[in-house]
Amino acid sequence: MSLFLDTNVLVGYIFDLDPWHECALNIFSKDYKKYLSNTIKEELINKI
Repeated sequence: MSLFLDTNVLVGYIFDLDPWHECALNIFSKDYKKYLSNTIKEELINKI
């Protein structure tokens, strides 16, 4: 299975106070191919 990650998943993974943190950890613990776009990378940098 492959996953395309959006900014919210990455923010949830980075910040443990985020309500979606546990779900994001679950996603990253799976052995799936994970993809994100350059736009998502830029959004993430701007949010952090």
